[in-house]
Amino acid sequence: MRLSDVPVGSTARIERISRDSVNSRLLGLGFVPGAQVIVVREAPLGNPRVYQIMGKLISLRNEDASCIEVTVMRAAIPLSDCEPGFYIVTEIHGGGKFRRRQNIAGIEIGKQLQVISTFPITVRTEQGVFRLGRGEASRIILRRVGQWP
Repeated sequence: MRLSDVPVGSTARIERISRDSVNSRLLGLGFVPGAQVIVVREAPLGNPRVYQIMGKLISLRNEDASCIEVTVMRAAIPLSDCEPGFYIVTEIHGGGKFRRRQNIAGIEIGKQLQVISTFPITVRTEQGVFRLGRGEASRIILRRVGQWP
């Protein structure tokens, strides 16, 4: 898989860099085989993206990131991209008001939820069943689990 295709919030291990023209520049930034990289965030239009590697935040264009082949180690995806199933909330990106609204619905870091449908985005938590807008759902990052405990 290419680094440019890894979902925001996921951790990956670099396998190799496929293009020699950017190889030395990327190596100098810390993108070396075997290193772990976290996809931190992306610009509103998806390009560039910010990566954390060796404790540094680096912004790369998707053109350069597509030259880096990786293996996804820990996949985390936004709620807006989830298929129906069971998930654990790993991150919530937003201010205090946004977090309080999610807290009332039972969407908190470490809590499980079930994605019931993707259009409209409908989830089940311990507090009940709720619908979320796509923008709101894109700020909630999840990791897939087997089933409800």
